Order: sequence, then C-alpha cells, then structure tokens
Amino acid sequence: MSAMESFQSQQLFFDDGAFPRGFRRSGTFTIHEAALLEQYGVAMQQLSLGLRTPSTPDEQRFVLICQGHKEASTKLEKVWLKYLKNSRGKRLFSIGSSASLADNAPARSLAILDD
Repeated sequence: MSAMESFQSQQLFFDDGAFPRGFRRSGTFTIHEAALLEQYGVAMQQLSLGLRTPSTPDEQRFVLICQGHKEASTKLEKVWLKYLKNSRGKRLFSIGSSASLADNAPARSLAILDD
C-alpha cells in the first residue's frame, strides 16, 4: 500500500511556530521531504497524537513507530521523526544564573582604613 492510499488528508500541513518560513525554506528539510510533510503531515500528526484511528496497515505501523515500538524504514516515517526532532527546538542548559548567585551569596563588607 502506498502513501497515496494511506495518510490521506484534505489539508496541507504547516507548522508556523517551529518553521515560520515554511518547511522548504527552513534549511532543515530537502524539497522532497518538505513536500511529503506538507501533503501527509496533517494525517501523520493526527495519527501520532491519537486523534485519528489507523485505517491501513501502513498507518498502524506508523503509530507503533511514533510510540517507539518499531524503527522507521519508509521515507514518510523518517521524515516525520526528523520533523519531530527539529520542531521541538534546541534544549538550553544553564549551570546557574547571576540572580540566583547574588541571592545566595554571603554578605560582604568593605572597610576603608585611614592611616
């Protein structure tokens, strides 16, 4: 069964929050990957969130991949995982902040001695 028979949707998929210039101009996806996301992304998103019941074996396999039970092997599966990885943004790590250091720092006094 092909993607044409599975993952059907009447809408194009966009994620203006994570990719405000679109998938094609993001620099993250190839032209072919961007086209796959736009055409099948609504169905893939609904399946991955549990908002749509899988109606084909391809869709059932896709749900298992989204749940982490299987490895991605088709272009659609791989591009969806790539989308998920890149749409979540980069994680920022912080060791500490100046505000928290200033609040917990011991009070210091400065004495000026005259001769």
